[in-house]
Amino acid sequence: MIGSLPKNAWLGIVWVSLLVWIVAPLAHAALYDRSKERVQLPSPIGYVSDHAQVVEREWKDRIRSVCTDLEKKSGVEMVIVTVPSIKPYPSAKEYADALYAKWQIGSTQQEHGLMVLVAVQERQAAMTLGRQMLPAITPDIRNEISRQYLQPAIERGHFGEGLYRTAVALATPAQEVRLEAPSRRRIKGLGFDYPWYHHCGQDFSGGSVVPI
Repeated sequence: MIGSLPKNAWLGIVWVSLLVWIVAPLAHAALYDRSKERVQLPSPIGYVSDHAQVVEREWKDRIRSVCTDLEKKSGVEMVIVTVPSIKPYPSAKEYADALYAKWQIGSTQQEHGLMVLVAVQERQAAMTLGRQMLPAITPDIRNEISRQYLQPAIERGHFGEGLYRTAVALATPAQEVRLEAPSRRRIKGLGFDYPWYHHCGQDFSGGSVVPI
């Protein structure tokens, strides 16, 4: 009978129960991390990587012009990205950080990359910056740009115009960054330089979901 079990047996049952309770979440987390490793991140297709196909041609051309002009003037690489979904990543920030690393935006010495990402299904936006961009594009600037341009674009579904205005607003402070000795190699067909990457991610919208 259960009530007649010796004290040592009860202690063993409690210990096994605790072990299962601790190990199960760890196993789930490990499986989740492996699922992120297996996910196929998209490849870059230029300054405007519209994988969700929500940016009209006119706005793509305008955004591309802003990014091209910024890189010519300052060496700063700004990339605008849309994706249908960020799954299995839990936030747009984590996804943007992973994509920034894969695409190797920025350079070894200057760390001057800048990425804005919009996840359409999750209605989230995030930004990842190279370390040298942080003094120029402060949290106050990012929050104001998000409030004025990016969040309304997501709410209304006007992605092209919103991302264009976001790019223009970011380009102004980004031009304050100057490369002392740019040393980069051009990868044909990408539309932007593809050098080494150093990560210093920043969340553009606080990782919060923006409801439509």
